[in-house]
Parts: sequence; C-alpha cells; structure tokens
Amino acid sequence: MKTRRSVLRLALGSALCFAYLMPASAQVTSPNGSYGILVNEWKVSNSNIVRGFLSSLNFDGAGNVTGPYVFITINDTVISGTMTGTYSGNPDGTNTLNLTRDSVGTLTGLLAVTDGGAGIQLLMTGGSLLGQGQVMTGIGRSAQGTMPAGSYGFQLNQWPDAQHEPLGVFGVVNLDGAGNAAGSLTVLGHDAGPTPFSTTFTGTYSVKPDGTGQMILNLDIGVTVTLATVVTDGGSTILMLQVDESDGFGSVVSGTARKQ
Repeated sequence: MKTRRSVLRLALGSALCFAYLMPASAQVTSPNGSYGILVNEWKVSNSNIVRGFLSSLNFDGAGNVTGPYVFITINDTVISGTMTGTYSGNPDGTNTLNLTRDSVGTLTGLLAVTDGGAGIQLLMTGGSLLGQGQVMTGIGRSAQGTMPAGSYGFQLNQWPDAQHEPLGVFGVVNLDGAGNAAGSLTVLGHDAGPTPFSTTFTGTYSVKPDGTGQMILNLDIGVTVTLATVVTDGGSTILMLQVDESDGFGSVVSGTARKQ
C-alpha cells in the first residue's frame, strides 16, 4: 500500500511535469492590429500651448503604421487627415514610432505594449510638431469598430493654457446601440463658475468600421458639444476628444468613457 508521503510525491511530480509541458505565455512587445490613440500635450511656462490628437492607427506587424486622425492645433483649429509611418522594436522591449501627418508634420516617439497586446503607453520625443521642452503623452487601446451599447461612465478634462483654467467633466451616458445617446454630467472648474453644476443631455453617435466616430451631445443648458471618438477594448472603452462647442470652441478637452 502506498504511503501518504509517496502519494504526495507522485502528485507533486505530476504537477511539475504538467507545468513543464505547458507552453509559456509569450511576452508581447510590439503592437499588431488597430489601436485607438489619444495623446495630449502638456502646457509649459514658455509657451502656454496645449494640443491633442485622436487616431485609430493600424500596426501591420511588419513595421508600417497608418490611420485617420483628428488634431487640435496650437490655435485650437481642428484638422483631420491620415497619419502614416513606421515602428520598430528596441532591445529593452519598447518600440520607436515615427509618424507623418499628411506629409506636413512629423512626430517621433516611444511606445510600450501593455496588457498582453491590448494597450499602449506613449511618449512623443521629437519631430517637427513637438517643440523644445514640450511634452506629449498618451495611451492606446485595441480598436473595435462595433457600435457600442449600454451605460458608460466618462470623464473629460479641459487642459489648462493661457486662456483656460483646468475643468473637469464627469457623467454617465447611455448608448442604445442604434445611434442615440442620453445621460447627465457634472462640471467643475473656474471656467464653469464658483460651484459645480449639473445638467442632462440627449444626442446621437456613430461609428465607422475602423472604430472612429462622433458623438454629439445636446445639453439642457442650451449648449451642443461634439466629440470625436474611437471605440476600443471590444466596445468597453471609448476615447474622446472635443472638436466643437456651440457657444464657442477654443480649448483642448479629452478623456475616456468606460462601460459600467
């Protein structure tokens, strides 16, 4: 009869053998596929400039990248077009990224793949669109072109510059899957007044096959806000960049929505 000790040795040996035979999870270090990208430039004291861009970039697995973008320029003008470029892996597990914006401006940067390939962390390090001492950072998430549906909690931030103080927008939006939106939000910040205020809204939204789209929110206070969007993470995350406002647009506002 086997002793208890021998049974334990047999079980342990079997477990170790099974673990040895199981393939190890490969570390993902280079992006492959489409990613929604949201990048913002931080204000520096000698420029008071903030900018942002939203894009759906496709990394082809062979070192080439391309995709549509929306860019908020230094004078708060909204431009859109196509980004093209290249990327390559580095020995430390990062990637070097080179982007050209419609052949009229360049950005270089570093990216690291996260979450087993589902995410990206970004730091822009140079190029004609980045001045000395200016800092642009952002994130990327695996893009998804399916129409989102359900309730999403969202946060938007107005990036401060020479004319604007920080502003925070918090809310919940319900998307019905057919292009209709409704929800509520609360705004806090010096530009919004001495105390937080809340309002409700209705609106519409749309999504293209590449994950990019648009959300138009009609606030009950009489203001209409238009957001450029990219749907990511299988529909659970939406990246957002404001591109218009009916009572005057002149700041960079961006953020994310996450499905509840």
